Amino acid sequence: MTSIQKWYLTNLPQEELDRQISTTCLREALGILKEHAKVAPVKSNDLTAIALAHAQLAGYQKAIDDLLALAAPRNRKQLAPLPTEWSHLNPDN
Repeated sequence: MTSIQKWYLTNLPQEELDRQISTTCLREALGILKEHAKVAPVKSNDLTAIALAHAQLAGYQKAIDDLLALAAPRNRKQLAPLPTEWSHLNPDN
């Protein structure tokens, strides 16, 4: 299994996933899944049933969002170098 750090080590996985999403039937499949993840009227007054239905849809939507996020390069903001007295914490500087 690939860790998130390995996934973002190079841009190749993101570029390939983005290409797959934008050029194949995967784009249509994700559209169908997004439509399925929309909230539908719950025919119940039971708060537990409503909460469970909402949690399921939220998790479903989160999975779709995470898949799409993996297709984009990670936003890597460069941090300012540490002051000299703290440089032992980051020996690369």
